[in-house]
Amino acid sequence: MNKQEVDVVAGVIIRHDGRFLLGQRAPGSFYPGYWEFPGGKIEPGESPEKALRRELKEELGIDVSRFYPWIVRTHCYEHARVKLRFFEVAQWQGEPHPHVHDNLCWLTPGQNMPSPILPANGPVLKALTLPRRMGITQAAAIGCDAQLAALNRALDAGLRLIQIREKALPTSARREFVREAV
Repeated sequence: MNKQEVDVVAGVIIRHDGRFLLGQRAPGSFYPGYWEFPGGKIEPGESPEKALRRELKEELGIDVSRFYPWIVRTHCYEHARVKLRFFEVAQWQGEPHPHVHDNLCWLTPGQNMPSPILPANGPVLKALTLPRRMGITQAAAIGCDAQLAALNRALDAGLRLIQIREKALPTSARREFVREAV
């Protein structure tokens, strides 16, 4: 039997101090007592962005003013196959209140999470523990010495995640660059 696919939006609401908001599902809903990112179903003919604004207004009483598409996941629950579009919500007006949730809590990424958490949210919680910025090297374009100097400046300024992407460097030069970068 094929499960119905449901399109859903969820807001990963992040304060300036890095803490994010979770809501606890109320009795009478699927998975009562489970913690989740606030959001809900996309209505027919509604864009995900419009659905996010509507859902966060209905569920929390906030007006979202700045948000970004972030992670898309599909998860099979007992009742449906759910396509979740997670948005990072960076700016809003109003104070969140639990209009449909039993409880709300602000959490720090990586701290002990309340339990139980909806299973589809696990990878998003893990992603929140990663640095918010990633540097990507371009030594083949600017030169290895210039890239290493830029890398040192970025690390001194707080960068903590780096991808070395140097397919264009000859193998021996790439090995030497990676050794120096590490």
